[in-house]
Amino acid sequence: MQYFKNESHYDYNVKREATVSEQQELFRESDTKGLKISANKNLGKHNLELSTKYQKMEVVNGLRRYDYGTSTWGDWTAAPGITGGEIKTFMLNASDDIFIDKAFFNLAAGYEHIKREVTSNVKTGAYSSLLPSELLSQVVQDDTDEKDNVLSLSATAGYEISPAFIPYIKVSSAARTPYFNEQYGNNPNNGSLIPNQDLDNEKVYGIDLGADGQLGKFYYSSAFYYQKYKDYIELVNTGYKTTGNLPIKQYVNLDDAEVYGVEAMIGYNITNDIFAQATYTYTRGKNKDDDTSLAYIAPQKLILSIAQVKPKGLNWRLEQELVDNQDKISEVNGEKETAGYGVTNASIAYNFDKFSVFKSATLSFELNNIFDKTYKEHLSKVSSTSYYIPYESGINGAIALNLKF
Repeated sequence: MQYFKNESHYDYNVKREATVSEQQELFRESDTKGLKISANKNLGKHNLELSTKYQKMEVVNGLRRYDYGTSTWGDWTAAPGITGGEIKTFMLNASDDIFIDKAFFNLAAGYEHIKREVTSNVKTGAYSSLLPSELLSQVVQDDTDEKDNVLSLSATAGYEISPAFIPYIKVSSAARTPYFNEQYGNNPNNGSLIPNQDLDNEKVYGIDLGADGQLGKFYYSSAFYYQKYKDYIELVNTGYKTTGNLPIKQYVNLDDAEVYGVEAMIGYNITNDIFAQATYTYTRGKNKDDDTSLAYIAPQKLILSIAQVKPKGLNWRLEQELVDNQDKISEVNGEKETAGYGVTNASIAYNFDKFSVFKSATLSFELNNIFDKTYKEHLSKVSSTSYYIPYESGINGAIALNLKF
């Protein structure tokens, strides 16, 4: 049984590629809490798991603008899109791992009941001076009071031909409801993202083919996946511009879309606790209606690392992340290309077997981009709604202490 609570608050200084930059600030705040109960039971060749979770998330946000005449910030007001929202979710998941000789199977099912109550802050009058008349009918202030029931199913089957080759196949299906920003155009970009409260739930059907194995000190895993979407939620350029000459975008449902890719990892055990590893990922997304690229698909990536991992004592990791350029972009979205880059990350940690009244403790420190490389992340959090992609932070790190009772 687990009770959880998470409060998150961040301020974002909206920097614009314009004569006057950093002219408005945005804050977003969320409060998430809930209860999760899980249980498992081993019945010989079956390992049954059952879990249920109730979660409530409340979201508020605000926007303020800088007055250059008085050199002061104005009062906080609700950001365009929503004043606040609440999502209540009840989830029930069940799975069965089945082992018969060298064959293994997994059957899983999930049910999710979602209740969304959102207070709209779509100001139709404010948009009338920014948008062309052809789009004004879509800018409506409607609160959301909806209930959704979504299902997820998956089945996996595999067989250990040898320790060096263990293939498997997995089929699955799932669905999701639209996010706040997709449905309400929740951003402060002066009319450049308009709402679409008629979005349908996104549904996906997938198949995975993969294999794992180990040969001596070498080990690997690999997978090819294909996902077919119905009512894929995509951000597209409407073809219109605001009076400020910004391209106007909107989230819509695509009838037919697909995403496929490859994930591969190979490693070598140098000693019992020191290993070197390489991980590669490639993803491609297509809008099948017109055979064009989907927006905001991650570029291919290679991660090279060497690390030492022990249950107690000193642990460390050195990592080189190599990311390719992304030029397979969505034309209807107005997506921007990004160049490739490489960053170096490092971390160190110490695991204490016993620490005062605690059963164990781990003190860790990580440092990212240690050579202070300048780069742009293609999947930057603001890139999907802005007309530019900002540079990522330079050298950054974190210190963490984990205690177990």
